[in-house]
Formats: sequence, structure tokens, C-alpha cells
Amino acid sequence: MKKTTLSDIAKELGVSTGLVSMVINGKAKENRISEQLTKSVLDKASEMNYRPNQFARALKTGHSYTIGLIVADISNPFFAKMSRAVEDYAGQHGFNVMFCSSDESPDKMDIFINMLIDRQVDGIILVPTVHSEKQILNLKKNNISFVLIDRYFPKIKSHRVVVKNKEGAYNAINHLIKRGAKHVGYLDISSNTSNMRQRFEGYKEALKDSGIPFKSKLYKEVQYSLFHEDMQKQINSLILENPNIDAIFFSSNILGIQGVQVLKKLKKEIPNDIAIACFDDPEHFSLTEPEISAIAQPIQELSRKAVDLLVEDIKKGRTKNKEYQHIELSTQFI
Repeated sequence: MKKTTLSDIAKELGVSTGLVSMVINGKAKENRISEQLTKSVLDKASEMNYRPNQFARALKTGHSYTIGLIVADISNPFFAKMSRAVEDYAGQHGFNVMFCSSDESPDKMDIFINMLIDRQVDGIILVPTVHSEKQILNLKKNNISFVLIDRYFPKIKSHRVVVKNKEGAYNAINHLIKRGAKHVGYLDISSNTSNMRQRFEGYKEALKDSGIPFKSKLYKEVQYSLFHEDMQKQINSLILENPNIDAIFFSSNILGIQGVQVLKKLKKEIPNDIAIACFDDPEHFSLTEPEISAIAQPIQELSRKAVDLLVEDIKKGRTKNKEYQHIELSTQFI
């Protein structure tokens, strides 16, 4: 089937190809093209199933109307929902999205950033990995529009959209303590990212405010690269080293989902033997019996704010002395 061109649309309407081009590229108003004629062109383009050549459009307008999204792991329910939301909101602005998963590897993230730039994306939304400061600084140096989401580097000025991680973790730990817990374990992923550091700070502060001393043996880290094997090992260690443990806080949803399964294998009854709370509220927890207390992140709002920020930055172009926006959203303890 022959692909419809701007000339084909112009011929059908009896107007110039230049006029059709201006309408298709969103320049009707600035060229004083009437609303009626603009509508006629857009309707005819839709009727003839016109699809613009993105590469040619990028050369002509300076925009590809495509953005990149780099998350840690798109199979994680949290990042899967974020990816879908970013796609929806980007579509409302007329942008397509290219997805990538870094698997928490700065080298892999570097490869994806270069690939997206080579594909002429207009900007990137990314969840930075540990040790990826160099890649972020290179984006700034080359004036690439980008927004950090979920995590950030305090020493690097950039647009960022995150949640109040410390506050969320504090509320969850405080809830467990108010229900009678005195020996609260903390299971963490071995990561030095900003969000994980802040959640751990919330845990320690909640203990301190309740007069409960922090004990290092109640804190365990799971290696991301050996996740399933290490999960079983660390929970076993947590319980063996702390016979009086009466609650566990999981710092992320993947830890919580797997952790509940491990505890059931160990014949631990939730919450009678061990009370549970988790950061993130995946659908899995609403299906458990009893349901698990969790911190729900506003994924839709996080995604919408990040897309809006990026599109605004793209429209402003290469601006010197850029003012960066730092957006921090509240979580909800369920």
C-alpha cells in the first residue's frame, strides 16, 4: 500500500503542500491559517491514514516527538505501572516513549542513554542507578533535557520528581510500634540510592522517637544480583539472630512480595508471629490473607509531574542558568 504524503493531502484539498505541512507541524496559528481550514487538513490527514516520517520531521522541526524512559527493572510492578503512566501522559503531549531497563547497572544505563540520544529523542526520564553521576553530568554538559524520577543525586542540580521516602518509612515503623512491636527488623536491598537511604533514616528515627535503640543485627541487606538466594538467607539470619523479632519492614515491593512467601515457608503466621509492613503497595498485598500494611506511592502523579517537567524543558530549549524544579510528593500509609 502506498504511503500517504503531504502532497497527496494537499492535492485532495486543492491547497499547497506548504500549507498542509504547517498545519501538520502545529504551526497553523502562527501562520494565520483559519481554524476551519486547519480542521479540514487534520480531518483529511486522518481519513487518508497519514503517518509522518519521524526522521524527516525531526530534521525539519528540531523535534522527534519521542522521549526515552530508563527504569531499574520494568518487570518490577512499581516500574511497570510507572512506564504505563509515563506512556499515557506523554501521549497527551503528542510524544511517543522508548523504554529501557538498566538492571541497576550504570554501564547498561550509559549504553541506553547513548542509544536514545542516537535515536534523536527530545529528552529522557530516568531512574538513576548508583554510580551513574558521570552519565547525569554528561547529559547536563550536552544540554540534553532530562528529569530524574524516584531517585536523585543531592550534589547534582537537576529536575527531579520523588516521594517523601523518610516520612513514609517513619509512618510505617511508627504504626508497627504502636501495635506493640518492640523488635522491628529491617530488610533492605543492597543499594546506596537516595530513596533507600532516606527510608532507612525514617526507620531509625521512628525507633529513636519511641525510645527503642537501633540494633545492627536487626538490619539485613539482600544482594540484588543474587536476589532469590540471598532473600531466603537473610530472612533466616534475621529470625535466627533475633528470637524475639516481632515485626519486619521491607524497604521495597520486590522484597515484600518475596519476603511474605519466605515467611510462609518458615511457618510464620502474619501478623500473629511477625507483623509486616512494606514500602510500595503492589496489588499482591491486597490478595494476601491478611492484607499487608504498605506505603502506597502516587505513581500516576509522579509520572505526570515528570512528563510535564520534561516537556516544559524540551520546549524551553537550551537555556543557560536553568532553574531546576524539585518536586517531592507525599505517600499514603495503608
